[in-house]
Amino acid sequence: MLRMALLYREVFPKLAKRKSNYKCFPNDEEWDKARDICDKLESFLDVTKVFSGTKYLTANVYFSKVFDIELALDD
Repeated sequence: MLRMALLYREVFPKLAKRKSNYKCFPNDEEWDKARDICDKLESFLDVTKVFSGTKYLTANVYFSKVFDIELALDD
């Protein structure tokens, strides 16, 4: 949902201009935070897919993927 909302970032201010009762929409700082969160969640999704694999061993990739998550969170 967050990724889809980011695609329509430019639409929200235009909607506010057309509809006088539409007053609550994210500001630029909130959109930037949403983009950062979306990027971090995508990292978690990728790692979760690797760890959830059932047709291959995951123990050999565990440390590197956990380290990837740590780097993403530190960033």
